[in-house]
Amino acid sequence: MSYSKLFEQNRVRIHRKAVSTKILDSIHRLMMEVNENSPRRWVWELIQNAGDAAQGEEVEIFIHLKRDGEGWRLEFSHSGRPFNVLTLTSLVNQVSGKERGPREEGRESTGRFGTGFMTTHLLSRKVEVRSVIQEEGEDCKRFRILLDRSGTTLREIEEGLDLALGELEGLDLVPDCRDLREGELNTVFSYLLDKRGVETALAGIRDLKENVHYMLAFGVGVRGIRLRGVFPRAIDVALHPALAYECCYTPLVMRCLRLSAELAASAELRGIEADGVRTSVHHVGFEARDALAAVAVLAVCAGLCVWGKVA
Repeated sequence: MSYSKLFEQNRVRIHRKAVSTKILDSIHRLMMEVNENSPRRWVWELIQNAGDAAQGEEVEIFIHLKRDGEGWRLEFSHSGRPFNVLTLTSLVNQVSGKERGPREEGRESTGRFGTGFMTTHLLSRKVEVRSVIQEEGEDCKRFRILLDRSGTTLREIEEGLDLALGELEGLDLVPDCRDLREGELNTVFSYLLDKRGVETALAGIRDLKENVHYMLAFGVGVRGIRLRGVFPRAIDVALHPALAYECCYTPLVMRCLRLSAELAASAELRGIEADGVRTSVHHVGFEARDALAAVAVLAVCAGLCVWGKVA
C-alpha cells in the first residue's frame, strides 16, 4: 500500500476520532452544566435553526407532543429549505454550518447545528431526522437518519456516528422525491422522551408560550408557530382555563398585529402621508359605464318590487 493511501486512511481515522471526542465531551459538559434555565433552551435553538433555513420567506413551525406507545415523543417540524451536503454533514458531525457572509435579504445566519444544537439532547440523546437533501444541480432525495449520542464511551459514540454516515452514503440509491412542495413541513426532528425528557419538553413549551409574542414581533425568519399536545386530555382544558384562553387568544392578537403592520406599511408606500396632490396610475372616477350600471341595478330592483306586489 502506498504512503498516500496510508496517510488518507489515518486522516479519516483521526477525523472520526476527533469528531466523536468532541461530541462526547459536549454531551458530558451539557449534563454537568445543567441548571434551571437549561430545559428552556432546546425550543429556542430549534426555532433559530428553522429561521436560518428560511428560503426567502418566513418559515412555519409545528411542535407536536404526542403519545408513542408507552412513552411520549416530541416532533419539531418546519417548512425551511432542504438540507444540502454541507448542512447535513455539519448536523451529523456536530459542527456549526454558519456561513461567513450575509444571508439572503441582508440577514446573517446565526449558525446551525453547532454547540447550541447539543442542548436539544436534553430532550433525548437520540434524535431521528426526516427531511430532504438537495444540492445545486442534483435531484432532491428524502432521507431519514438517527443521531445516536447515547453512548458513554468513545467507541459507542463512534458507532453511532458511523451508523448515521452509513445511512447518508446510501442516498444515491434512494428514489428522487417527486412530491416536494415548497412551504410544506418537510423537515422533522423527532425525540423519544423519557420522564426527564417530558419535563424538559414541557419546560421549553411553557417558556415558548410566555415569550412567543416577543419572538414573533421582533424575531426574523419565523411566520408562525403551531403547538399540539399542550393539553393531552380533554379535561386539561377545563383544569387550566387561563392557559387554554391564552393559547387561543395570543395567536389571534399576533395575527392582528402583523396584519396591521402590513396595512400600515402598504398605506405609507402608497403615499398616505404625502402633502401633495395624490395621483393614480389609472383614472379613478364616476364614468358613463358606472352610470349605466347604476341605472341597470335600479331597474332590476324596481322590477323585483313590482313583481313582488303583483305576485
